[in-house]
Amino acid sequence: MATVKCLNFLLQKGMDAPTIGLVGLLLIFVGFAIIFLTMISLVLKTMKGPAKVKGGGFILLGPFPIAFGTDKELLKPMAILLIVSIITIVIITALLRSLL
Repeated sequence: MATVKCLNFLLQKGMDAPTIGLVGLLLIFVGFAIIFLTMISLVLKTMKGPAKVKGGGFILLGPFPIAFGTDKELLKPMAILLIVSIITIVIITALLRSLL
């Protein structure tokens, strides 16, 4: 229901359906490009010699954040990223509710 309201809002503001679809498709391609470039970067680093790779992420399941990582040094940046993401989601949700 919220998706339909959001699409109707964009259509009323002058964006046509093909433009909205193109933006979505472009975002998907950008995501794949970022993943691809990251993989190439990791391959190039390992060709120079042994490289220490660190990684981490978080998943939001409703209001419950789940953080994971390969190193304890990643705990602080992951916590900051998690808090920024939650604040961003709250702000976007509030803006969309006020517009719709």
